[in-house]
Amino acid sequence: MKAQHKRHISNSRSFDHLIPKSAQKDTVIIGPGKAKLEDTLQLMQLVVRETLNDSQKLAVKLRGHNVTNTCHNIWIIGL
Repeated sequence: MKAQHKRHISNSRSFDHLIPKSAQKDTVIIGPGKAKLEDTLQLMQLVVRETLNDSQKLAVKLRGHNVTNTCHNIWIIGL
């Protein structure tokens, strides 16, 4: 998906306390060009499980009264 026009994204520093600092450590699981789709999907599942608590803290702050309002909070307020 490509934006139709430039978005002006709000400063998100007010959410910094909800997201832990990155360890800034990249780990190569499988050498370049050798990973298969199944490898990627398994890694994605692991990352989701490991970050679920952090995501829940942020979700509480962004949740709106309905789906449209929640999407507004995510996309218009800008994270």
